[in-house]
Amino acid sequence: MDRDPKTECLLRHAFSNVTSCGHLYALRYSDLKNKADSSHLRAWTFRYTPVLSTNPRGNNLMEVCINTYCGDKDQIVRWGFLLDGRYSHGDFVDRGFYDDATDLSPLQREFNQDYKRIGGRAGAMFQVNVLPSIPFTVWTTYTRMEPLKGLDKNLDLFQLQTSVDLSPASLSLEWRNGRREDTAKRDTSLVLSLGIKTK
Repeated sequence: MDRDPKTECLLRHAFSNVTSCGHLYALRYSDLKNKADSSHLRAWTFRYTPVLSTNPRGNNLMEVCINTYCGDKDQIVRWGFLLDGRYSHGDFVDRGFYDDATDLSPLQREFNQDYKRIGGRAGAMFQVNVLPSIPFTVWTTYTRMEPLKGLDKNLDLFQLQTSVDLSPASLSLEWRNGRREDTAKRDTSLVLSLGIKTK
């Protein structure tokens, strides 16, 4: 992450009083095999994430923080916006049991096809420090992907997650409702996760 507000901040012209800025690029490769229909998908996702914070006069109304928290670490409540841009590309190595297009079921024909998609995610996050040693966070996001090739449907995904940091462990609960940006399959799930930090 680059934190030179004078030369590297892509959003520096949109805000004044920038205190820190930067950007993250992520490229992810997924090799997905579906046991239900024996399909095999290879997918690439590119993600651009801006990181920016201003002082309270950043837009003459309030402090602005994108993909980082506003406020001092000892504040009871801290908050920030979540924002990123995404591009997804997927190729089916095997479309499944009915690989012959003449026998492919209508549902498989719709979903199991090569694709290109573009979109992004937006949302908000909050950190509550009632007990300074045990921070509690909540974030919610909405992701939308527009089709460039393949499945001719917009993909929408809503996520809500809450977590508590019990350092070195963390416990989180996430609810997802919508369609995945890689397989386009419906995802309605409630996931409980336990994480362990190591030095």
